[in-house]
Amino acid sequence: RYIDKVGKCPATGEALSTSDIMDVQLPVRPSPRSPGLGSVPQLIQAVMTEYDASMLELARVRQGSASLKGDLAKALYQLDASYKKVAVVEQERDEAR
Repeated sequence: RYIDKVGKCPATGEALSTSDIMDVQLPVRPSPRSPGLGSVPQLIQAVMTEYDASMLELARVRQGSASLKGDLAKALYQLDASYKKVAVVEQERDEAR
């Protein structure tokens, strides 16, 4: 609603539209431990379940990070190639003068 009304980012003040915003899906968190964990085996099982959930989330984050790293590297190479191409074109233009 704020963006539709004002049309600016509240943090930076830059122009912003609703098409610039994308949905963020948060990972599903495991439910908190129940207070009925009175025995040691139940407590160990609960800790193991939380550990497994944490490790799965960590694996997803690392996979996403690796994917993002690859995307950023590709974008950097493309930017570098475009700078080199512009430099070649400028040099050819200057030689033609």
